[in-house]
Amino acid sequence: MTLTKNKYYFEALDNYPYSLPSCLEALNYALSYDPEDADSLCLMGRIYSEMLTDYEKAKLYFAEAMFQILILPNIILNVF
Repeated sequence: MTLTKNKYYFEALDNYPYSLPSCLEALNYALSYDPEDADSLCLMGRIYSEMLTDYEKAKLYFAEAMFQILILPNIILNVF
């Protein structure tokens, strides 16, 4: 499933900022495969802050991305 998520994330990244509808569609697909993907969450935050100027929603996406980045090393360390 990671390859599919990456495919949609890179498709969204290719469309940003020139084709916002295509970018959002691909990004929503990527987040449906992995709602905890920090890269996708961060790009969604950028879209909401820079393109849609919905700063409160952007802060939620950025906060979730930061949370995912911060808990990932703890999970990896606990496995070993």
